[in-house]
Amino acid sequence: MANDVPNDPLDEYLLSSATAGRLGWGQKGDHLRQLAVYSRNLALIRIKAQKAHFANRPELSRVLRFYELLEQLHGKLKEGSDFLLQVGWGGGWDAKTLDGHISDDPQQLEQVISDFRLSKSRNRRVGDPFPRSRRLYFQDGKPTMPLGWVKVTLS
Repeated sequence: MANDVPNDPLDEYLLSSATAGRLGWGQKGDHLRQLAVYSRNLALIRIKAQKAHFANRPELSRVLRFYELLEQLHGKLKEGSDFLLQVGWGGGWDAKTLDGHISDDPQQLEQVISDFRLSKSRNRRVGDPFPRSRRLYFQDGKPTMPLGWVKVTLS
C-alpha cells in the first residue's frame, strides 16, 4: 500500500501565488511557514518574563526552577518544527493575549484593563503590575509549577 502522507504536511493550495493573490494574502504564507520560529521566540520571551517574576520570591523557588528547566528544554528543541506553548486556563490572561505588545505601552494596557474590567482588585492603581497573580500546581501544600505548558512538534 502506498504512503498517502505527503512529505510536507502544509497544504499550500491557499498559499499558491494565484490563490493568495485573489485572497489578498500576497507573501503572507511565509508567516505560516515560520510558525515554529515565531512561536519559539515568543515562548522564550514568556519563559524569561516568568523567571523574572518569580526570581525574588524564595517561597516560589520550585516554580522558578521549573522555568529554568523549561528554558533548558527550549534550547534543546529542534529548530523549525518544535516549540513550547502555554495553553489552557492555567496560562493566565497574558498567555492568551498579545503579551508584551500590549504591556509595552502602559497607557494601552491600562485602557484594556479598564475596558474589559480585567482587574478584580478595587485597590489597583495605574502602573501596578498586571497580572498580579499566577495559577500554580501545588504539591505537598507548596506551589510547584505553572499549568499548561506543552511541547508542539510540527511534522
